[in-house]
Parts: sequence; structure tokens; C-alpha cells
Amino acid sequence: MTDEPTNQDEQVTPEAPETEAAEPTPPPVPTAGGDGPPSEARTWAMLAHILTLCGIIIPFGNILAPLIIFLIKRDEFPFVSDQAKESLNFQITVSIAAIICIPLIFVCIGIPLTDVRQLNFTSCS
Repeated sequence: MTDEPTNQDEQVTPEAPETEAAEPTPPPVPTAGGDGPPSEARTWAMLAHILTLCGIIIPFGNILAPLIIFLIKRDEFPFVSDQAKESLNFQITVSIAAIICIPLIFVCIGIPLTDVRQLNFTSCS
């Protein structure tokens, strides 16, 4: 008899030793070279965030700038759509907080600082 396995004999391959489940490797960090969104998309996404400073000069410019960018570029670049929505959501939240906080400044800080003894409550007759 020969030592070579025949068709009836199965070839046994050594199994890999059992190892503990290793943590999955994190996804690679996108580089400026090519994996991320195109340069034009990154520029528009950056503008969606930076142009919120228009609210300093133009009333509600902080909401209008990302809204306009979202409406213009939402079909062309999904990345710009996502970032414009993020910026718009943040600016709306900050605007609501400001609308609530500004009157509370006068109520919670202004009135307690007022000296009640100096107020003149006499009638105007």
C-alpha cells in the first residue's frame, strides 16, 4: 500500500487554532486624497456652517443661509444635504432658545435688581 490518500480517504487539513474574538478594526479615516466627498461638496458643506454668521447682519440670516444651500444643493450632493440639515437644525434650536431666554433675562434678573422702594406708585392726578 502507498501512503498517498486515495479518493476514499479524506484529506485532513489542520484547523486554525481557536482565538478569542478580536475587536473589529475601525474604518479607515478618509483622507483628502480621494475616499471622502468631493472637494466641491466639502466646500458647500463648510459654507452651510460658516454662512450662519450672516445672522449678525441680516435678521434670521443664520437660518436662511443653510436653508438656501440645502434647497439648492440637496439633490446634487448628499453630503451637503446632510450638513446643511445639521446646521439648520442647530440654528433653529439656538434661535428658539434665544427667543425664550431674552425675556427671561428681564424677568429673572431685571426685576429683582430693581429697588422697589424707589418706585413711585402714586396716582397721576
